[in-house]
Amino acid sequence: MVKKIATLDPAGWVMAVSDKVDRAMSYFYLSQHSQTALYEDVEPLAYLVQQHGHSASAMRSNLESGVQRLLERQFEEAVVTVTLDDTTEESDRINLQLYAMVRDEATEYSLGHLIITANSKVKDIIDINNTGSIVSRNANLFTG
Repeated sequence: MVKKIATLDPAGWVMAVSDKVDRAMSYFYLSQHSQTALYEDVEPLAYLVQQHGHSASAMRSNLESGVQRLLERQFEEAVVTVTLDDTTEESDRINLQLYAMVRDEATEYSLGHLIITANSKVKDIIDINNTGSIVSRNANLFTG
């Protein structure tokens, strides 16, 4: 059964996979910790950065597991991978590449975001082309 995501705009309940993943990730990025009472095991991005912004490995691990739990609640299947960008030279800056693939029934959707943090604050979130090397290399995550 396809799950729906509620919105507070004229769209009402969204069911299309691309719309659902877009809304779920937007809510994850924009929510405050106090707004996630219904999802006790999912902490929003701002809270993760506040709590783990001093440690790149802790940030990577907590971001990956948090987004995985969030997407598993909304989709039949979800696979999330977060990697650290090794090109950062500033010690207070963390670049994280987030890739996710979700599936509802026969529809799959993938996304990629670059999340840039500095001094325990989110500086930028950038869409990554969904045909990037990591996503295309993992195109068969749901089989075997």
